[in-house]
Amino acid sequence: MGVLVEELHETTLAGWAGLKETRSVLAGEEAYLQEGCQQLEALIHAAKAVYDRDVDEVEREHSSMDTECVEAIAAREEATKGLRELEGQREALTILKTRAKGRKVELMCCEAAAIEREEAAVQREGILRTAEARVHESYEDVRRHEEQLMLWDRISAASHDGMSH
Repeated sequence: MGVLVEELHETTLAGWAGLKETRSVLAGEEAYLQEGCQQLEALIHAAKAVYDRDVDEVEREHSSMDTECVEAIAAREEATKGLRELEGQREALTILKTRAKGRKVELMCCEAAAIEREEAAVQREGILRTAEARVHESYEDVRRHEEQLMLWDRISAASHDGMSH
């Protein structure tokens, strides 16, 4: 039994030595793995920081784009509103131009009628002056005729008086 115990003891010692060596290898691997984990955690932390920064930048850009989009929509609505107002003003201007043309035609007709009335008034004035001159002439003729009649009456009366004496 002594040999068996000694073999068992040697096997146990060899097993313990193998275990120690395995533990040592495992401890080295664990240290290596822990170092790798720390490096990975540092890389993850750096990657997360970059990711967070990128997400923030994307959100800012998205927010900026949303703001620009809202501003562009508002500007488009204002431009559309302005365009409608301009179209309304253009229509009003066209109506006003048409009315102005109509008024010009009316004015030209009124001016032509006024010229005709003025010419007719000048003609009437000429006719009236001619008529006044004729009336005046007629009055003069009547007055002269009355004077001649009075003269004839005197001559007749004088000749009657001269014959009766």
